Amino acid sequence: MMNNQVYSKIDIETMYSSNVAEISIPSTIKYAIVGNDVDDRCCSSNSYLSSNYELYSINYDAERFMINFNGKDIDADDFTKRIKEFKFGEYEVLIDCTSVNVPELLLFIGALYENGVSGFSALYVEPKNYSHLQKIEIGNERKFELSDSYLGYKGIPGYLLSLDTGDYVAFCCGYEHERIMNAFDYESISSKYATMIFGMPPFNAGWDMNAYESHINFIDNQSIRNISYCGSTNPLAVIKKLDEMYQSLQGEEKLFVAPLGTKPMSLGACLFIVVSRDRERVALLYDHPIKKPGRSKDIGTWHLYNISLL
Repeated sequence: MMNNQVYSKIDIETMYSSNVAEISIPSTIKYAIVGNDVDDRCCSSNSYLSSNYELYSINYDAERFMINFNGKDIDADDFTKRIKEFKFGEYEVLIDCTSVNVPELLLFIGALYENGVSGFSALYVEPKNYSHLQKIEIGNERKFELSDSYLGYKGIPGYLLSLDTGDYVAFCCGYEHERIMNAFDYESISSKYATMIFGMPPFNAGWDMNAYESHINFIDNQSIRNISYCGSTNPLAVIKKLDEMYQSLQGEEKLFVAPLGTKPMSLGACLFIVVSRDRERVALLYDHPIKKPGRSKDIGTWHLYNISLL
């Protein structure tokens, strides 16, 4: 059993509104970290941020293990050291979780934390509608096509471990059940040690059934019995659940976190991995999807997370 709780080291102040002008971004914020525009909400978020802050773009190349930060390629192994050169201060940085992908989110938060920056903000814009929904009548399964392809479950420097059959895997579930199917096909995962975490409550009423019904056949076929629920916009709930799993590890057991659900859930997963600082027992499991352009339509609620790490 672990004694050092991760959950107690993370504090998150949350605000939300249908209008970005009604959420109070800290006056100390100077810089915004952004990714690529792939849909309406990314465009809206980046447009707002570019009008108010100095932008830094970030993109991770999973095949070359390189990060393009502000137009310059940096080896992922050197990223923490190189970030120090930018001299980001406490509560000066806002990360646009809407456009920044999971690997970049993990690597950038980790670099901040290791350089002593423990306070920053994160912004997220919900989609109003998702695109590319198909209804498959067999077994009442729902299918979303939100990605063009997947690069596969490739490790990220600093957050990579060997997954063995008796290790625990926590899947934060989204709409694409193929992503979890692929993990079971190519990794040594036992259904007994797999936990599926669904976003409940969802962004909108009924959307939880989109995720659940996308996975229901897979859950039955694999006889997965460990099902959990965390709020789709609540990073702290995800952190608490992952911390419970982490505290229960025994012997040489490891915990792999697969953030395949909503971005706020992924934010929680990344914060947990970084703050745990347990590189021998906690790792990321991620398949690097190529997002389909226009995967969502219109803009929903804006969320602001002011984060303090101990």
